[in-house]
Amino acid sequence: MGVRGDMELPKRARQRSNRMQIALGAIVVSSLCACAVVCFLLSSSAQALDRTGASDLFEQGAIASRMCPRETVVFVFSSGCLYAVWAIVVLLAQITRRGLPLLVVVALLSVGCVVWGVLGAIWTSRKGCPETEPLLFTMALATSAFFIFIGLPVSGLLVSYSLRTLVPSHHREQWLLSCLRCSCISSFVKRGCVVLPFVALTATSVALLVAYGDAPCSKPFALYVGVSCALFGTLTLLLCSCYFVSRKQHASSSQRVVVCCLLLLSTAALGWAIFGSTLVSHPVLGCSADLFHAVQLLRIFLFVVSITLGALTLCCQVERFCQSSEPVADEPALAIAQTTHVIRGLRGVAPPVVKRGANLTGGNVPASLKQAQAAIYDGDWQKDLSECPKDSPYFKDIVRPSDFHARDNYFLPGGVFLVNPGHEKDNGLLIVLGDSHSDMTKPRLAQLYEDAKAAGTESTFPTIAINSWSGRPLMPCRAEYYANLAMIKSVKPQAILLVQHYYYYVHPTGPDSLPYEAPPRCCYDEKRQCPEQSVHDTNAMWSIMEKDLKELTDMGIKVFVVDQSPEYEAMNPSSWISGDTVTMPKPMYKSEFNREYKWLLDPLHAMVKNAGATLIDYADNYSLGDEIMITDAQGYPVMCYGMHLNTHFARSYLTVIDQVVDAARLQK
Repeated sequence: MGVRGDMELPKRARQRSNRMQIALGAIVVSSLCACAVVCFLLSSSAQALDRTGASDLFEQGAIASRMCPRETVVFVFSSGCLYAVWAIVVLLAQITRRGLPLLVVVALLSVGCVVWGVLGAIWTSRKGCPETEPLLFTMALATSAFFIFIGLPVSGLLVSYSLRTLVPSHHREQWLLSCLRCSCISSFVKRGCVVLPFVALTATSVALLVAYGDAPCSKPFALYVGVSCALFGTLTLLLCSCYFVSRKQHASSSQRVVVCCLLLLSTAALGWAIFGSTLVSHPVLGCSADLFHAVQLLRIFLFVVSITLGALTLCCQVERFCQSSEPVADEPALAIAQTTHVIRGLRGVAPPVVKRGANLTGGNVPASLKQAQAAIYDGDWQKDLSECPKDSPYFKDIVRPSDFHARDNYFLPGGVFLVNPGHEKDNGLLIVLGDSHSDMTKPRLAQLYEDAKAAGTESTFPTIAINSWSGRPLMPCRAEYYANLAMIKSVKPQAILLVQHYYYYVHPTGPDSLPYEAPPRCCYDEKRQCPEQSVHDTNAMWSIMEKDLKELTDMGIKVFVVDQSPEYEAMNPSSWISGDTVTMPKPMYKSEFNREYKWLLDPLHAMVKNAGATLIDYADNYSLGDEIMITDAQGYPVMCYGMHLNTHFARSYLTVIDQVVDAARLQK
């Protein structure tokens, strides 16, 4: 059975982890400080010498001078400043762990370091510089390579994180991703637009090699052009052939090969752009100026292509360019990115909806490959729901409290969808709040409304407002908790349902010696851990939630809280697929999950009980006795991705929330 890797609750493990982090941080800070000192010393000693500029390429004095240019000294000195800034950032990260501000600083530093590293590589590669000033040259070139090869992946990962945070996969605005993916352009045109520049660069390199290969004084330039031609040609061949290869091989295996090849070629091109530049960075007397300038332009193209391709591979999954349109089983981000007709075709594998709701009478039937693939895509929770107007109180009344000062400064009001809008006064109102796990209620709520219309009882069906946001906790460590609490008190619903993934946000891994400070620390979104969160913070959150929910029940509002139901990574159907084979995981049991997470479940259950709320468990609908059902009686999986119930299962079987809708009905 899968064991979650994001929990380290034993105190010794926490202390050992903290000590390792501190030791690693100290080593990194010391190394950065040492690099800064070396840069300052080298640049200070080299500053007194008379030098020419790096741009004086055809000046006789520049050709005669064999020292590193003035810009190299400036680069080394400024790099020392950057090393010092990085040391301060790492130190602050160890001390304060302020997420968003430090993230912005790291992003700016990473991008700046990549640009600065490229400039340093160009300025440093003057002929004679390595022989006359080896220490200065070595430090400048090593710093340039360090800035590029460290800053580039960090920048790519930060861009990837930003895209996931700003535009999550299933229910936020999709216009940004549509623009980035050029959704209005066909796949054939997009592939042509990507390949043509590489074809042009390869052809240009070949033409230069043919035209100047036998010219006088052309040996270093011909070597540089030849290697560049080979790199561009290999990239072009890879981009032209990978699509056809992916049609014959399993997508996940071909994707890994393409990613490795792209990163390897990007690294090789960047390395040649840096180290090969020492051969061609200075004109040779008697050689053609046209050849020299053409090679310099080729250097720039190498830098641009290698950095752009590497960054896109790291952050934007450019390898999807090589995927065929055949249905594949893959991770959530890839599943969402596939074309609509593929998704619809796979969804046709799902069994028909059980409209009246039914309990599982059997399960854990081995899934077929098509069923597992179909379930991965089966996460269209918004179907049959209405978008909430922006002037609705479900939006307008969610206002960030001015007196709440959190450690992270962003505010996520949520995305609101409605079922049977406009009947609050006649039929009652149900408010559903939470993260993406509250999305899983939407198919069932929509199905209940369809059933009511079919039975002619929609005149008593309540209005339902669902405010969800992927990866957003609604707990007292976040301003959104208090904002939604104020909204509930304003609209006064008949019932509320709170659904969230508690063990993404509750990580009491901080030392017990940390004193408690309000507000409690610290629920980051998207399961980011908060190392300074201690048991004092989690106890405070449970106490505050108990008090607040008790206040709502005292107002006559029926409060329902969804339990932390058993969920393991092995329940995701994507983890069952290897090639064309589906391997079902070992049986999983609720009792084992409850023992493993007793530290979380006990205070959660006590909070719900003391608040006078009702605890419901999704697992009641996907278990038989103690055994967890990961497929239904037809072999169709229970989940889709990210430990979320898929649309078919939620719509057909998630009957445990039917009681919540009944509780919200106004008695007539």
